[in-house]
Amino acid sequence: MKNALMINFEKNQIVMTRLFAKKCTDTSSEEYAHLQSVRRDYPTFTVVTRQIKKNDGKKVYKGLTYAYMRDYIILHTTPEEEMEALPNLANRWFSQMLSCLRMVWYALSFRPFSQYSS
Repeated sequence: MKNALMINFEKNQIVMTRLFAKKCTDTSSEEYAHLQSVRRDYPTFTVVTRQIKKNDGKKVYKGLTYAYMRDYIILHTTPEEEMEALPNLANRWFSQMLSCLRMVWYALSFRPFSQYSS
């Protein structure tokens, strides 16, 4: 497992990932044996699970679909504004979907860039 255990010498801690901690619950696993060998090497260090920092300021647009945007425009605009906004929304949505489809088609049809020699 890559970067499963990290040793923080400043805080005297053995830091492990959540997945590694879950695998360590099985005492016959390789992860458990690895943790025990590291604990033997650093007996005064405490074992902690790494905490991932959440970005509370991150804007998330989960659930923002074409249907939701269309319904929102219909409910919150006048009929004149609606006639202007809906075609623009449909065109933008369609063009974004086409660009995604083009990228997927290209990736599936041609070799990845990493296979090209410089």
